[in-house]
Amino acid sequence: MKKMAVAVCTVLALVSAGCGNESSVVGEHTEAEESSVFETTQEEMPEEIQKETQQEALEEWNEEAAKAAKVYEYWGDFKDEKNLPYADEATVSLLLDAYGEFEYEGSFETGSQKYYSKYIEKYKRLVDSEVPFLDDEGEAFYVNEYEWREAYSNARYYYYFFDIDGDDEPELGILGTSGNYFLNVYDYDREADEFRLWYSEGGDAAPGGERKIFWVDFMHIGLRYGFHQLDAEGKEEAEGFFFFTPFNEEETLCAVMVPRYADESREIALTDEMKSRGIYVTSYGGMWFFRIPQAEFAELEKAYEEARMEAEKRREEVTYTYEELFGEES
Repeated sequence: MKKMAVAVCTVLALVSAGCGNESSVVGEHTEAEESSVFETTQEEMPEEIQKETQQEALEEWNEEAAKAAKVYEYWGDFKDEKNLPYADEATVSLLLDAYGEFEYEGSFETGSQKYYSKYIEKYKRLVDSEVPFLDDEGEAFYVNEYEWREAYSNARYYYYFFDIDGDDEPELGILGTSGNYFLNVYDYDREADEFRLWYSEGGDAAPGGERKIFWVDFMHIGLRYGFHQLDAEGKEEAEGFFFFTPFNEEETLCAVMVPRYADESREIALTDEMKSRGIYVTSYGGMWFFRIPQAEFAELEKAYEEARMEAEKRREEVTYTYEELFGEES
């Protein structure tokens, strides 16, 4: 299954192919995700570059980890930790400002009507596994054979049909349900007459409009929120993640990840003093989390949830069953 959310892009991010979907931190946590990023990419590099890049990354890991109050391999390792320091006021303010810059609201336009009906016909062939699509590696798959954890049945899922990439032509999103949660978005290239997997994510992910994805985990104690701002190719431009774990009526852990950006010039600068009260996570290329007070966390949560719920209402207009979009199964 494809993965999900993260933070500060380090030298290691060069090894893990930037800030794309493959290295994000929200969503399901598997052994594959915990393994070193070197294992998935080093074969593509000359041996001397592998060693040099690994060494640089490990040195940066050690340097950053030495500045942190706490160090963990994965953010889930501290989700139940009570004895974590709070960030100082400057850091809290920095995080609130950074998340305040996210543009959560997105449009759900259907795109040009010129080829609308034709696109429905084309996507029906994709959903019925009559034609393949290309994944990120350029490998061809049919929908009914692509990483399904249960027997594929096109009538079992919901379908989003709107212009999610902003090219004025509709894309098709397939939403897994009934315990097999995922979101796969497919794009049709009319000139090449071929399909490609534009975006893929596991867990409770859903489109928030054009080039936006919301991800919320309701399955565990507390709540976890993720947001992805995508580019026209379905790659992540920006990503945020925050969560809370209630311990009792008096105490709750509210943790916020420093937002992650594909453009490294947007990387948020943290002082050593800030880092001394932070939580450094070594997986996914290295990332910083900070514990913040509940009142400030509630501000982040309110803005996010208002936008997510509004997107949910508007998304209903472009959500269909198989029969509603394609007609009866042939």
